[in-house]
Amino acid sequence: MKWLLIILLSIPAFIEVSAQDVREVLELKQEKSLLCENESCTNKFKKIIQYAYNGNPEAQTLVATSYLTGDGIEQDVSKSAKWFRKAVRQGSTKAMWVLSNLYRKGLGVDKDKSRAEHLLSRAVDHEYGPALFQKAMQSFDLKS
Repeated sequence: MKWLLIILLSIPAFIEVSAQDVREVLELKQEKSLLCENESCTNKFKKIIQYAYNGNPEAQTLVATSYLTGDGIEQDVSKSAKWFRKAVRQGSTKAMWVLSNLYRKGLGVDKDKSRAEHLLSRAVDHEYGPALFQKAMQSFDLKS
């Protein structure tokens, strides 16, 4: 949940998905159930999905993360991978990193270490922190 919140709050104010929209979705969810169960939450989430369909990479990453974790909608790892791929095509480094891990583990996609490495390298080239850390940890594992 904290990881999702970090993604949500990293959406710049000038992007169509406002931080307020994201906060409202998070606040409207009930602790016992991760699915949007009231109309206001559902409407906010539909708005974010609309932004994702319109090509907003931050919204695409948010929708992908929601499908991955089951946060706000029913969990569906295959749909998550689909949305992460869309965000990668838009240049999202977060999506590159997460999708690389999905390929590495075979979650929602066929396991493909080559594609995983390619995506991780792209995220590293963009100096995405978690990707840099993962790459550094991999280099330590290789030297052991």
